[in-house]
Amino acid sequence: MNGLLIYRQLADQTKQTIQLETIIAAFKQWHLNLVAVTTQDTNRLLETSQRGFFKFAILLDEDTQIARYLQIEHRIKVFNDESSMNLSIDRALLSISLRNALIPSPATIALPYVVNVNIMQGIQEVKAMMQDILYPVLIKNRYPQVQEKIYFVRDEKELIKTLSPIGMQPLIVQAYVPPENRQMFKVLVIGKKVQAGIEVVTVNQQDYLKQAKLPPSVAKVALKTAKTIGATYALISVFYLNKNNPYVYSVKSNPNIVELQLVTGIYLSWYLARHIHHQVKKLK
Repeated sequence: MNGLLIYRQLADQTKQTIQLETIIAAFKQWHLNLVAVTTQDTNRLLETSQRGFFKFAILLDEDTQIARYLQIEHRIKVFNDESSMNLSIDRALLSISLRNALIPSPATIALPYVVNVNIMQGIQEVKAMMQDILYPVLIKNRYPQVQEKIYFVRDEKELIKTLSPIGMQPLIVQAYVPPENRQMFKVLVIGKKVQAGIEVVTVNQQDYLKQAKLPPSVAKVALKTAKTIGATYALISVFYLNKNNPYVYSVKSNPNIVELQLVTGIYLSWYLARHIHHQVKKLK
């Protein structure tokens, strides 16, 4: 069966080529033939291919528009689909979904956003919305950015100072989780199974990843999170407070499997291919 491996071209093409070849080789072991194509060239490839030739697509690029295009226009099964991808990249929607599913996560508020209008025009409304969140807080863009800046705000005076120059962007306010007695785990879920656990260790303000045995409560909340957003596979970042309370911090629906593979020593591409194989063999 033929599938697409869609990616956004990176500056380090050598590293990216290794990543693509690793995934393609793993899928071939499950008799799935992947054709790697950039997001920009996907439409051109489909126009020159026989309709129905590609049955599924793996997106390494979190592009909800290309996911929708493949699903609606070409009836191609997409992993992960538009819905789950949108939940993972919209921090406000993710927070609402987690809260509705009773999954612990830092309190998050989406600030009012109107194109070309600075939020400072409604600063009193912002203060009212934040009355139940204690300072300090974090101010972030609602959608993750490349090399984004996260603002640490200690009080109302700093809030105004912070919002003034960035107030024309879609923003969220998030409760700050102090680092004391906190561990950070990243949990890779594939299907309905935790496939790998990784701990983020900070040394001299530098983060390092290492394979870790997950506390049962962390694994449980990660599985519930992946199910809640409807992800076929996802990397769930979890704060573990006081060795007791797991809080879901973020979700990445299209993680770098090969990078995680190097950290854990587990052939994660193979496990992903196996799961996708079981899913697509149901397709006509």
